[in-house]
Amino acid sequence: MHAKVVVADDVVSFGTVNLDAWALYRNWEIMMIARSQQVAKLLQERLFDPDIARAKRGDSPSASRERLECWLWDKLSFVL
Repeated sequence: MHAKVVVADDVVSFGTVNLDAWALYRNWEIMMIARSQQVAKLLQERLFDPDIARAKRGDSPSASRERLECWLWDKLSFVL
């Protein structure tokens, strides 16, 4: 199981639900909503801030071949 967490203002949603029509209407999953400034702040400090601190800036592909491969995989990802 892997959880999804969304913090928007003082509202936190967390659970296993993928945000697409299939998961919302056909799968048996759960999502909890907490309307709490304290919970939002706690998740921001313990979950998001450490990840953001470790994040590294991504670089765009520089070579023509690299760009072509990225474009091709992007298009193929819809059918794989």
